[in-house]
Amino acid sequence: MLFRSVDDIQISGVLQQAQCVADLNGDRVVNGADLGTLLGTWGPCGSPCPGDLDGDQMVNGADLGVLLGAWGNCPN
Repeated sequence: MLFRSVDDIQISGVLQQAQCVADLNGDRVVNGADLGTLLGTWGPCGSPCPGDLDGDQMVNGADLGVLLGAWGNCPN
């Protein structure tokens, strides 16, 4: 098998967003404002559903765990 190297790849935007999925209002901090959004969308939901952090069409304890685990400033 032949492998070739790839140089000069730039990744932006999407990577930053993925690193801070619990920042529901986009202010680069996971805090009470994001918790309020999550709690305000609690229960079954369609798409889009900002509080559904794990993509199962339900805002529940699993999403709360993701949010609490990411609490604080988002990574750069």
